[in-house]
Amino acid sequence: MNLYFRLLLLFFKIKRNRDYQSLLETVDIDYKALPSDCDINLHLTNSRYLAMMDLSRTWMTERVGLLKQIMKRRWFPIVNATAITYIRDIKPMQRFTISTRLVGWDHKYFYIEQKFHSERGLHAIAYVRGVFKSKKGVVSVEHMLEVAGFDGVAPILPAEIIHWKEMLEQGDGGRIIMTSSTSGLIGNFGQTNYGAAKAGLAGFMRVLALEGMKYGITVNVLAPGALSRMTEDLPGFAGNEEEAKERMAPNKVSPTVAWLCTPEAANVTGRQFCVSGNRVSLLSWQVDTIAEKDSIESEWTVDEIGEAMEKSMESWPKLLKPMEV
Repeated sequence: MNLYFRLLLLFFKIKRNRDYQSLLETVDIDYKALPSDCDINLHLTNSRYLAMMDLSRTWMTERVGLLKQIMKRRWFPIVNATAITYIRDIKPMQRFTISTRLVGWDHKYFYIEQKFHSERGLHAIAYVRGVFKSKKGVVSVEHMLEVAGFDGVAPILPAEIIHWKEMLEQGDGGRIIMTSSTSGLIGNFGQTNYGAAKAGLAGFMRVLALEGMKYGITVNVLAPGALSRMTEDLPGFAGNEEEAKERMAPNKVSPTVAWLCTPEAANVTGRQFCVSGNRVSLLSWQVDTIAEKDSIESEWTVDEIGEAMEKSMESWPKLLKPMEV
C-alpha cells in the first residue's frame, strides 16, 4: 500500500517541479525505509529496492525534461535487464538517497546506474538496461536523443557495464545461481514468511533448471552461511568472536559460486547447495516409499496406514537444523 502512497507523492512532486537538469546529470531522490518496507531481519526487503528504483527512474525522466515528451507521444519504458549488488543493509526508519544517472547507450539500449546511499555509506548499486516503446514498436536511440534535445558526445560505457552487456549477449548457454537460505531449505524458528520466500526460490529453480536445459543454461540454488555486516545486528550473531568471523567469512562462499560458473559445471543443474565456512553440503530431494499395498483394488484404512507409518518411522531421515549443514 505504501508504494501507491509513494507513487501519489511522486505525482505531486512532478507537478510542482520547475528545476530541470541535463540528460547526463545525476538525479537524486530521498526516501525513508518504513517498517512495512522491511522483512523479518529488520532491513529493507529486496523487492523494495526494485520498486523504489522504478520510482527513481520516473523522477529522473521528469528532471531531465523527458517525461512530458514521453507521455505526449504515449511512449512507455521497458526494462530489459537489471543487475543489483547489495552492500550494506538499510534499517527501519533510516533515511537514504537513490542517485540515478544515464551512463550511456548502444545501438539499441539505454544503460542507467542507480545507487542507494546514506550517511552510513553505499548500500546497493544497480544497473538497468532498457528501451522505450510505442504502438509501432521500439523507439530508436537516435529518435529518443533527438526528442531529449541531446547533441553532445556519447559517453563511453563504464567497464562494468560493458562486461555485463557482453554476458547478456553471449548467447551460448549460461549460469544462474540463486541465493537462498537454510531458513527456506531446512527451516528456522520464527522465520515463517522469510522461509516461505526462500523455499519458493528452490521450487522456482527446479522448474527453471528443466526449462533451461535445452539452452545450455544451468540453474542452481546456494544457501550461504556467513557472517557479514548484514548479520552484525541480528539476534544470535551480534558479538561473535573474531575466530567465528574468520571461520564463516563471506569469501569462503565465493569459490563454490565461481566453480558453478565454469565449463566443468555444465552438467550441474537443479541442485541445492549449502556453503558454510569450509563445508559444502548438497541437499537432495529424496523420495522413499514407506508404505505400499500390492493390490490396486484394496484401499488403506486409517488404522492400517497408521501402523505402516509407525513401523517405518525409524528409517525416516532426521530433520536437519540450519547449523548442521
